[in-house]
Amino acid sequence: MIRCEYRIHLINGEIVRVSEDVKTEDERLLTQFKKLTENGVLEIGFGHDIMAFIPARNILLMDATPAYEDNK
Repeated sequence: MIRCEYRIHLINGEIVRVSEDVKTEDERLLTQFKKLTENGVLEIGFGHDIMAFIPARNILLMDATPAYEDNK
């Protein structure tokens, strides 16, 4: 399984850590982030039934680790 990890830095100083299985480029969280408009909302799924919605105006920056092979 290929994984990628992200850190979303918010304007209040908090950091949201997220990891995902890398599927297609269009489904990646980083691609969603790049497409955000000023009034957009970044939607992040944690498991099957937990979602986080972060308004774009609250995001300072987002960084990502290079994709890596997770052999778990």
